[in-house]
Amino acid sequence: MKTTVELRAGDFDPWRELAGRQRQLAPGKDGACAAFVGMMRDFNNGREVRAMTLEHYPGMTEKQIQAIADRATERHQLSAALLLHRTGQVTPADPIVLAAAWAPRRQAAFTACREMMEELKSQAPFWKQEQTAAAKEWVKQNTPPPDCTTEIEAAVFRRLRRHLREHTEVQNIDLMNLAEFCRNCLSKWYRAEAEERGLTLSDPQCREIIYGMRYEEWKEKYQD
Repeated sequence: MKTTVELRAGDFDPWRELAGRQRQLAPGKDGACAAFVGMMRDFNNGREVRAMTLEHYPGMTEKQIQAIADRATERHQLSAALLLHRTGQVTPADPIVLAAAWAPRRQAAFTACREMMEELKSQAPFWKQEQTAAAKEWVKQNTPPPDCTTEIEAAVFRRLRRHLREHTEVQNIDLMNLAEFCRNCLSKWYRAEAEERGLTLSDPQCREIIYGMRYEEWKEKYQD
């Protein structure tokens, strides 16, 4: 069986589970195994959490998790996939979830493991009750699905950058008159966004990314 899915009411050792599944696979077939272990934190939203109870919808939850593993296996041509999720009461540091993907190459394994976890957190029907010093409280059923806005905006920016590179003859003054921004504006925005993420880039570096060539070369080629 390519996919192994299980909900378990008791504690488990993720590394022993991983090793056991590994022994069941054909040796030498895979070049990579990517694994993720999620454990319980002792805090949430600024509050200390002493314990948590995980409840699920029997039958439906298993079906959803199986579908998640099957999709990842088919999409990335995995040799095997494993999803093991804890139910019942857990305490801080207890393993809650184990996700693993085996594939001939590491990129497929990395991507599949991440996708399984993201879908598991956003789609599988679990209910969580946290126990704090003050009370017990039910929290949101699932983590919201990953916001794809950033990915879309990045794709749009790549298209804009490609368009400007394909039309290098267009003057900045024309862009400013038409859209109130130019390549230099994009270069400054690029540098600012990079700095917010801890990456230091110089003005010439950012300009070259946007212009598709060194700024001096562009000026010599397209400006009198």
